Amino acid sequence: MCEKKHVFPIENGVAFFAKKKKEDKYEDTVFSHYYLQTHYREWITDLLKGKGLLHEDLFTFFSKGTTSYYKEAAEMMKDQLSGANVLDLGCSVGRLTFECAKYAKQVFGMDPSQLHVQLAKQILDQQHIPVVFGQSRAAYKNQKTVTLDVPIDIVATNVEFFVGDDSTL
Repeated sequence: MCEKKHVFPIENGVAFFAKKKKEDKYEDTVFSHYYLQTHYREWITDLLKGKGLLHEDLFTFFSKGTTSYYKEAAEMMKDQLSGANVLDLGCSVGRLTFECAKYAKQVFGMDPSQLHVQLAKQILDQQHIPVVFGQSRAAYKNQKTVTLDVPIDIVATNVEFFVGDDSTL
């Protein structure tokens, strides 16, 4: 409860500062795995290389481009982030939040998607990324899915995640 007597529910360790939305694509499990693949792409690629696989070996892996811009953006802002409290509004699955946490005093990730915030919190708590490849094809063509648990090394002591958006601030 806040000073204005508003009550904000907490579910599975995630505070909700916004009303739950009706189902949309951002609450779809298959869609969320595409977000995980694109936001954490280079870590997934590194794991595949370590297993002797190529990203082409996994169907539906979106392998083009790079996600190093999250790391580069945080590095560019490290002087401004140093010792600061940071709000990553629209944090999705937490990638930029984790990069900012390397430099900031405290980082708060907020996103209107309950599922994305839960995935970010899961990554924070378990230090790995559960990524499922081939879900969309498997649903229609009876293909197998491949699940990888990608271990990651992130700063976890100064990060919190919340469900909300700019209208709830």
